[in-house]
Parts: sequence; structure tokens; C-alpha cells
Amino acid sequence: MENELIKIFKLEMNEELFKKALKPKSVGGNEDFKIMARDGDILLNKALMEIYKKAPNTGVLTQIMGSVHEKNCLVQLGYYLEIGSYIRDYYQSSDFSDNDIKEAIEALLSASSKVNDKATILTIIKELVDIIEKNQFYLENYKGRLLELYQENNYPLPEFILIDAGGPDHLKRFQSKMIDEYFGTNQEYISDVCTTRKEAEQNVAQKFMYELNRAVKPIIRKPRDKLSEIITEKDSKQSIHLQQITFSKLERDEYDNKLLVSENTGER
Repeated sequence: MENELIKIFKLEMNEELFKKALKPKSVGGNEDFKIMARDGDILLNKALMEIYKKAPNTGVLTQIMGSVHEKNCLVQLGYYLEIGSYIRDYYQSSDFSDNDIKEAIEALLSASSKVNDKATILTIIKELVDIIEKNQFYLENYKGRLLELYQENNYPLPEFILIDAGGPDHLKRFQSKMIDEYFGTNQEYISDVCTTRKEAEQNVAQKFMYELNRAVKPIIRKPRDKLSEIITEKDSKQSIHLQQITFSKLERDEYDNKLLVSENTGER
């Protein structure tokens, strides 16, 4: 496939460094990958502080950064960028985990910082944040968003089929299964083995949303550009129980997209 990923991270002239950033231990990598991921994590954190510096206070800034710089969010970004396909092509292995996908993004940022200046790295991260915002990868309530998507399209709600994955009575394990009959993938989706039914349903919904984000993204999301303002709502006691973060266009106010983040659960 054409190497779009290497272009995104501005590593066209450094393919060996690019490959190194895509080699977690699970596919034969070594400690260098972990070090690169750690350094990339620091770069990402600093860049997010710059990107979201208009947040009204430190608490809101921390919550926004936590939503964006979070494992599931970065894993979804990794799926969108098809990082797993590059790892498979280079190392002929599919043994990598979701955490490897997340760390590969961070390692790629670290690799890019070795050959590009700070301004270029900030530009790269801003482009990645744009992808995150446009696709709402920071959402954690995948089942709720999926049900909303079915309702928006007037489809019958999907059935989540519970599967007993074994384990003793005090440590039961579960999986959840759902079948796509309306969005064109025509596939059966099964969750990872989870400790609760709720977790299993969220996991299978998350897998399905990944597939839709790659295949029919325009149906799921309306496009948006950069963060222009953040609105917070406090209760009468001045403690923040629910914060409403509004992302809208800098130049044109075409869409009003809002993310509701619960302080306690992180759910939308």
C-alpha cells in the first residue's frame, strides 16, 4: 500500500526510523520501542497543553487532555491510521495489542522529533487532534453512541447477545456478540473476554464503531475543525459535576458539536 503514514509523521527520508517506531516487543522489538513511546507520550502531553491553552481553567484543561490523551482514544486513532496494517506488512505478525497501537503513535512522534523541529511536531499533533475531534474518538460510551446511531437512521436497535466465557462463580467471564444487518459490513462482532456484561457490550460496540469509522465515517460524524471555545457549566455549589465542551469551527460556525463529559464516569 502507499505509505501515507510515513508522510503524516514526516519521516519520508527516514524509513528505518519509521519502521523502528512500529516494532513493539510483541512483534520482535526491544526496549528502544518503549523508550520512544515514553518520549512520544511526553511530546504529546506538552503539545496538548499548547493546543488547548484557551481552556478557562486548569481543571477543565486536565479533563480535556485526559479525554484526548487516553488509551482508547489513541487506539481508535491508530485504527483510523491503519497502524496495524503497517505492523503486519513489515513484521508479518498480528500478535500486537491495542496498547501496542497506542504506543506506536507515541513512538512515531518520538521518531519524528529526532529529524524534525518543534514547530513541525506541533503541526503533526494538531493534525492528529483534528482527526480525533472530527471523529469524536474521545467518546467512551460506545454502546450509547451506537444505539444513537441506529436511532438516527431509524433502524431497529441491535441485539447484544451475552456469551458465557467461563470462570468460577466468583470470577465469571463474559463476551458479547452483535451482528451488523444495516450498515453494510454484514459481519458478526464478538467482544474480548470481559469481567462484566456491561464491559463486554461496550467492547463489542467499540469494535463495531471502529469498523464503521473506517467504512462509513460520514454517516457517523459531521466534519469539524479545530477547538475554538470550551464552555463549562457548574452547579449552584460551584463544583463541576458535568462539563460541556463545545468544539466548533474557527472560521465558520457550521456545526454545533458538543461533548458531555461526566466527572465521575467519563461517559457521554
